[in-house]
Amino acid sequence: MLKITFFFVFYFAIILIYEVISGKKQKVHHTAGYWVLKAAFYIYVLLLVKVTIFPIPFQKSELEGLRRSFGEGFGMNFIPMKSIMNIANSNVNLSTKFRQIAGNFILLFPLGLYLPLAKDRFRKAKEVFALLLISACFIEMVQFLIGRIIHYNYRVVDIDDVILNVCGGIVGFFVWKIANKYFAKIEMTYKSN
Repeated sequence: MLKITFFFVFYFAIILIYEVISGKKQKVHHTAGYWVLKAAFYIYVLLLVKVTIFPIPFQKSELEGLRRSFGEGFGMNFIPMKSIMNIANSNVNLSTKFRQIAGNFILLFPLGLYLPLAKDRFRKAKEVFALLLISACFIEMVQFLIGRIIHYNYRVVDIDDVILNVCGGIVGFFVWKIANKYFAKIEMTYKSN
């Protein structure tokens, strides 16, 4: 199986190169808070990739074992709300139902929260929505393409995942919006005193 370790080394090498190049171009001294926020985002992206893409079964013996256990793999759903309703109506315990739905909802929540902090152009819901939708579709597309490449559906490709991911990200954006107004009021009160 291709595990996250391979990606981890590649990912941090790219980040390091990017930060060195962009740091030389900007010639700006950033605060510790800036670097903490940026590091948290990079860690979030790494965890996002780990949860949604890895491990990738690619060895013949692994794929044969998976086929024996699960047939041709996991399904695909392109009908909105179908899998959400299937989960809600299933006989699995409430904890499993919650984990399935909440996990997809929470997946892009940090991205919705981070985008307006990182770039001013993402301080409008329309721009955040567009990037969240692109991100959620990209995750599902990568899962689908990897499944085609290895000839096995190792992940469920599901439109409901996209819906839940985007909704969670939008909630993250509105949490930022509310917090930003609250902290702006505190800052204005502090400046006027």
